[in-house]
Amino acid sequence: MDSASKMEAIVRALGAARVPAETGFVARVLPAALRFEPIERAAKEAEEAASEAAEAMAARVADEVGFYTSMAPVVLFSKSYCPYCRAAKELCQAKGVTPVAVELDRRADGVGVLKHLHELTGQRTVPNVWIRGKFIGGSTELRAAVDAGALASIGTNQVLDFAKFAGLGKCGAADGVPCLCGAGPTELEEQLTAERAQRQAALAAVQKAKHAAEAKYPNCVIGDESLMAPKAHGTSATPVVADLRWGVDRATAERISNHNRHFAERSGYFGSTAVVAEGGAVAIGRGQPVVFYDSNTRAPLFHVGGEGGRRWDAFVDESAAHGWPSFRDGDVNWEHVRVLSNGEVVSTAGTHLGHNLPDKKGNRFCINLVSVAATPAA
Repeated sequence: MDSASKMEAIVRALGAARVPAETGFVARVLPAALRFEPIERAAKEAEEAASEAAEAMAARVADEVGFYTSMAPVVLFSKSYCPYCRAAKELCQAKGVTPVAVELDRRADGVGVLKHLHELTGQRTVPNVWIRGKFIGGSTELRAAVDAGALASIGTNQVLDFAKFAGLGKCGAADGVPCLCGAGPTELEEQLTAERAQRQAALAAVQKAKHAAEAKYPNCVIGDESLMAPKAHGTSATPVVADLRWGVDRATAERISNHNRHFAERSGYFGSTAVVAEGGAVAIGRGQPVVFYDSNTRAPLFHVGGEGGRRWDAFVDESAAHGWPSFRDGDVNWEHVRVLSNGEVVSTAGTHLGHNLPDKKGNRFCINLVSVAATPAA
């Protein structure tokens, strides 16, 4: 205790003992003691400020640790020179999982982080391993968890959504493991927020295009461009079936249906096939509908004729006038057909069918016969 504190303690003790104020000792000591009050107050304020700063840092570290442990499937609090930490990283990578590391020896607040981890988990050493936001233990416990299949369902090389963030790897550990030493939660959250904003803007643009298409093509089911994403056979997961009807050319069907978004079979092609005669025999001769099936999947896409259906001869006449099979709203099976925002008509399986070219009668779906010529499924 310094002299000022001693003096103040004496004065307080005298007061507590009810020493008369008129005694010479108190009269001499009290004014001097009072001169030390500002010093004590400043010391107390400094002590309180230091305590508040320590509490704020502890709270920040706690928030940061919570943020890190929830942001990736596997998080290691590590030290770059630690052989056990290096072995833990290699074990995860050997199982096809890339962990995210926090190298405590390369952080100014590494001691504080380790202290919080000790309070949180009871473990003083590294690696301090977390899987799916749950504390596992050290290297020994990690190996046991791996042997028990803890990493099996995580997926190959699954890391942060923003693993390309420039801050990952700044620590220089040079072990190929993304590291958060050079990137704090604020930076990471800013990037994540920006990426979310970009995704939301893209989604908003898609929704805007969809609403515009719904207004432009009423009575249609509008599809998303993702339907035509690349697949095993162009835009389709399967090739054109071998048993196409009406004598249509399979190579042309494959090219138009699966490897094309803009071009069509030649005008009048359908008239060179047997569709008019064979379809007439079904629709007119037997009074049954003629169903047009997806050339890739055999899904029913359009139908003409039959009870309540469009007349076959009307369909043929309109198709001949335009040069391609021309379907109307009532002919479409919307379970398997979509119209994209640009008017392209596709199947839900990714088959390019043609385009919607509305006229004064309404929607007119100008379709390639080669894309709807499959035989029905058995």
